[in-house]
Amino acid sequence: MGVDRIRAVIATSDRHIAQTEEWYTRPERGPDAVVDTLLGCAAELVASANRSGAQVSAVGVSVHGVVDEDSGVVEHGAALGWSHTPVRAWTEEHIGLPVVVAHSVHAAAVAECRVGVGRPFERCALVSIGSGVGVAELRAGTLVRRGGAGVLDHRTTVGRDGRDGGDGECTCGSRGCPAALLSPQALVRRYAELSGGSGVRAWDLPLLAARGDRPAARVWLDAVDALAEILAPVAARVGCLVIGGEAARAGRVILRPLGSALAERLPHRTRPELVVTGLGRGAASLGAALLAREARSVVSYAA
Repeated sequence: MGVDRIRAVIATSDRHIAQTEEWYTRPERGPDAVVDTLLGCAAELVASANRSGAQVSAVGVSVHGVVDEDSGVVEHGAALGWSHTPVRAWTEEHIGLPVVVAHSVHAAAVAECRVGVGRPFERCALVSIGSGVGVAELRAGTLVRRGGAGVLDHRTTVGRDGRDGGDGECTCGSRGCPAALLSPQALVRRYAELSGGSGVRAWDLPLLAARGDRPAARVWLDAVDALAEILAPVAARVGCLVIGGEAARAGRVILRPLGSALAERLPHRTRPELVVTGLGRGAASLGAALLAREARSVVSYAA
């Protein structure tokens, strides 16, 4: 479930996607309205599946924010206006089926590492870079839980010029955290400061850098350095690192500099294979369905 849209799939027991749907979230209506939309969409898709002869047995919901996956409560989902929202309990009550609630990065990692580009690897991690930075790691198809649900720990990073990495303060009160340094707003602001220009989108910067734009190259390489610094511990453990989220739009442009930056930090280790997400924006929905199947043995629905 994203900020702008609810993306849903019906997946069969052999992991085939039988149906996909999308609805607008429209969070400006308020948190209660967003919950009502989610419940209505879930009921609609389950009914559609049942009419087609596919008996839905469980539902998976993926949400970006601070998620207590054991209780199914979204503790904090700023973009949707949710706070201590019992998504699992309300959805189960509304549709009468078991529900699994997962952080969107965890769900996307499950999909990519089990059925996507990371499938051949024993240990795989997905890094999602967009409005924030999230990471989830799997070993033999099972999530390795480290720290919060999908969110990288706050920490200070150092840029190429030796300054604290952050040009702006993070919501945690520190400077140089991944969310502050690698957010689209921070990238665009830094580019505007260096170039005097505006109107550039954050994920256009790597493409501009590849074309010889010096301010874009500086901003992009600083961002890649910061990303490599915080990813190095994860990269040392896995055989495959999947780049997802908005950064995946950069495609292969992101892979070479990130690979070089990781190699500098892991000189005596085998560098993991770096790949861009193969499932794209549908990864979190499919992953939520796979987690629902794991809990109830038959794949069902993910939002």
